[in-house]
Amino acid sequence: MSGPVPGQRTEPNQQDLDEIARVVRSAATLSDLVVVSLHYHEGGVNRSVPADFIPMFARAMIDAGADVFVGHGPHVLRGVEIYKGKPILYSLANFIFQNETLLRMPADSYEEYSLGDAAQAADYLDARYDKDRRSFPAEREYWDSVVATTKWEGRKLVELQLHPIHLGLPDLTRRSRTSPARCGRRRGTNPGNDDDTLEGVWRDRGGARRCRNRHAAVGLVGVLPAERLNPEVVHHLEVFLV
Repeated sequence: MSGPVPGQRTEPNQQDLDEIARVVRSAATLSDLVVVSLHYHEGGVNRSVPADFIPMFARAMIDAGADVFVGHGPHVLRGVEIYKGKPILYSLANFIFQNETLLRMPADSYEEYSLGDAAQAADYLDARYDKDRRSFPAEREYWDSVVATTKWEGRKLVELQLHPIHLGLPDLTRRSRTSPARCGRRRGTNPGNDDDTLEGVWRDRGGARRCRNRHAAVGLVGVLPAERLNPEVVHHLEVFLV
């Protein structure tokens, strides 16, 4: 496809899509609710936007009978889509980020940074993150997330809530910054810190809209009629207050 800017467009392997869809259709007849989860890292124009093949795959899973699609792997928040009344959560970022609490790393991890046989996990972390000056420890968005909860009437989604959480960065040590806490409950700060509201969690995400109240503790994703959904916009977020 010609255009003013070079780029790359991806799509699912059709054989894989068909085989997985058959499994989902079977599961839909055997269960009350079906959740399809996909681990992936690929992104679009930035790391907050999924690659083209992800929305195609997610929607195909809903078409096959899934009630929820959950993506994970990018380590950052990505958008929420309501497709045919079903939630697609492209990425909820991290919940328990154990990168820095492992006692051992694979041998090739040490080799990548020319670390000898005597190197320990802390040596690897120092080398990989330049003593917390780059990558995960240096960027706040890896440490903000949400917990999604749903309410159903049969197989009809009636509510999707997003509860903002944080994993402690930047004010905590490696040992203590890996487990989740509700936003507004940051350790060592006053409850209700503005940066820990829903708006703070979703601020500056690609394509995401800001919450209209800085002090909101929970966001409610509106379940919009299908005719109001723009199929080309897959990383939008409709946030309303509870």
